[in-house]
Amino acid sequence: LDGSAKLRISSAVAFAACFTKKDRRQPKISQLSEPEGMTQTLTSRLAAEFRAEAKPLLLIPATLISMSLAGTASLRAFLTGRLLDIALDSAKTGGDPAGAFHALAPIAGFYFACALYGYVANVVQGILFALARWKMSMSMRQKLFKALIRQEVGFFEQNSSGALVSRLTNDTDQLQNVLNRAPENLVTNLMRLVISLVLMAKQHTLLTLVSVAPLPLAFLLVKKTGQVVGRYSVLQNDSLARVNAVASEAIANVRAVQIAGAEQTEVQEYCKATNNYLKVIERTLFKETALRFVSTLLNDALSDVPLLCLSCWFIACGQLTMGQFYTYRTLLWSYRRGFPELAELFTGVSRAQAVSRRYFDLTDRQPTVYSKPAAMRLPQESVTGRLSLQGVSFQYPGQDKWAVQNVTFDVNPGEIVALVGASGAGKSSILRLCARLADPQEGSVRLDGHDLRDLDLQDFRRCIGVVDQDPALFDRTVWENVGYGCNIDIEDSSKQEQLAEAVNAAQATKFVEALPAEPLGERGSRLSGGQRQRLAIARAIARGAPVLLMDEPTSALDGETEEAVASTLSRLASRGRAVLVAAHRLRTVARAHRIVVLEDGRVVEEGRREQLLEQPNSRYRATVEPSMEVD
Repeated sequence: LDGSAKLRISSAVAFAACFTKKDRRQPKISQLSEPEGMTQTLTSRLAAEFRAEAKPLLLIPATLISMSLAGTASLRAFLTGRLLDIALDSAKTGGDPAGAFHALAPIAGFYFACALYGYVANVVQGILFALARWKMSMSMRQKLFKALIRQEVGFFEQNSSGALVSRLTNDTDQLQNVLNRAPENLVTNLMRLVISLVLMAKQHTLLTLVSVAPLPLAFLLVKKTGQVVGRYSVLQNDSLARVNAVASEAIANVRAVQIAGAEQTEVQEYCKATNNYLKVIERTLFKETALRFVSTLLNDALSDVPLLCLSCWFIACGQLTMGQFYTYRTLLWSYRRGFPELAELFTGVSRAQAVSRRYFDLTDRQPTVYSKPAAMRLPQESVTGRLSLQGVSFQYPGQDKWAVQNVTFDVNPGEIVALVGASGAGKSSILRLCARLADPQEGSVRLDGHDLRDLDLQDFRRCIGVVDQDPALFDRTVWENVGYGCNIDIEDSSKQEQLAEAVNAAQATKFVEALPAEPLGERGSRLSGGQRQRLAIARAIARGAPVLLMDEPTSALDGETEEAVASTLSRLASRGRAVLVAAHRLRTVARAHRIVVLEDGRVVEEGRREQLLEQPNSRYRATVEPSMEVD
């Protein structure tokens, strides 16, 4: 599941990152610190999360069984002590062995029954708790993934996919581990403590007082340990996220790594990240481990030495039998086992509080691109496809320069409009706004006269088909990739014909028919660049969307295939579709009904190619067309 989640996050990031700048600075995930007064709120949120995600049909019976095990453990201690006393008394008095056997047999049989029950109960409650734990973990992962996948593109540009996958796996595992084990540890160990203390006091009050003397100091140490562990767990998780991010990036770009001969560079980068993680572990390990085992020192030095001396004195004076001493020591072991596990629960909650802040930050985060509560519904069949940009200006977060400035033009149904200009002129940014992967700070982008921000986001996205120059494919079959996002049942024969028509229109039929019916590899790694681009075009056509947005759709195609695809775009436009394409190749631009020339995010010229070539001072004629690729 971790690998599957990682693949889906990586693919989703790639698909959402259409039309984004490759060289834009990407700030890292910020360190999240817990402000004053948040502890109580986080504890309440954790409790609410447990109530929402808990599996009561599994946890309740498992907890009841666990409570019964605490009682049978104390009962077995008494039975063992009784067996010892009967055997020792028989040895002292020289009694009949047969009589001693008859006295011991029922107790031994009862002990065997308790041991058998303990085995069965441990198996059952272990299975129930494990099922509850895994169900809760998967439920929390699904909740976090749902929150992640709906975030805007800018969020993924600011956070690496490796770090997000680390959040998805490590943080949810730590949270569910605490939340799921809380009822088991709390109820079971509280019962173990109470039962053990009561029975210990019944056995010998003075020995019990000596045994619990270090308790106040132990509570202070538990609190201190929880604070240390909670603080350091965030540092450890952040360092581990960096390790995952480095590995994820190198593996995703392994082709570029090998072509550049940079394998050793990536190995060094990964080793550096893992060594930094190890340094964090080393810094935290001593304090954490030393604090954890101080309780053992307290028991050995402050409790066990006087306890053993007093016990030997009472046995010598005849005030304590060996069986009673054994029973007391067993109960004391049960008590001491319960206290550290409660302490571990406390440190676990401290760790969960530190991790939960980041978990809740993600699950609570509202994307900046979203559907308004009263958003207008827009059925695809009612859309004509008229796309308008009116005074649009857009600036990327953290950037001083405007990527798009006061841009105004229309794309009408049945029309192909080409965006041309040098790299960085704003072509991809305009396509980004038209796909509503971001919203402009000024002006508006409209579809059939409606501001995109007023439309239901899912309805709008069903009205557009997108092709990027670096197509995002998934590790699924070719037909699943072509029909991705189209709500098409690929098993339906009529729908298969629709997909086949789209594949044929994208000039992809020949190689698609030769492909085996198996996944294409991560991001379509088993296909060439041109094949991936043709499948992306086929997907856009299969959607039947009235608006097509294309960023260099033929950049990886040969001249013959490019001409065939360009002819297909012309046919689609003639059927009433609006096509907006960013292009650097003359063959694609020549088929456009209108050309929009961009410089530094502004529209400097607009018109038909023939008109622009006839103008003596045309920027298109002077600089743009001479720089275009001609096959």
